[in-house]
Amino acid sequence: MFHDDEELARSGQVGVLVHATIGALAARTRCPSPTDLRGAADRALGSFAPIEARAHRQNVASLSGSYFWHLLPPATWIFAGTELDVGVGRVDLVWRDSGDRVLIDEIKTGSPRELGLARTAAQVRRYLDCATQLWPDRFIGVRLLSLAEPHRSVLVRPDGSRVPLHRSPYLSTKK
Repeated sequence: MFHDDEELARSGQVGVLVHATIGALAARTRCPSPTDLRGAADRALGSFAPIEARAHRQNVASLSGSYFWHLLPPATWIFAGTELDVGVGRVDLVWRDSGDRVLIDEIKTGSPRELGLARTAAQVRRYLDCATQLWPDRFIGVRLLSLAEPHRSVLVRPDGSRVPLHRSPYLSTKK
């Protein structure tokens, strides 16, 4: 049905806008204010009609806020870019520490069930394979993140093993 297709397309677009919002904010701050979140969401939604932009603003701002409030890597990790082309796709975010080690963030904005889908596993495997070649001794893994349910987020190591993100050293413990 056309309505369902349009709804799915819009949902996908909102996910892309959330990634862009997080990337724009991460380049400037680790602690965006509610005003920063709303402003970045408004800028990301600039191509939408005003009434539609208002309808999506809360979702984009709150999902972006979820990243900063619950999923940032520790403060020793510095934002290194967004939408980086690694040859097999564009990774959402890249972080580096003082030892030039690399973490990749793959952000999922929908249902946390996305973390367990075969297509997500294939996407992460491609990123692991390519990143391991790009940064053989420095690549830590992919942080596979659920903005809807941050506690379900995982770290996927280069060997494909998974550990809950909250049990890894790659999650900020700020309170």
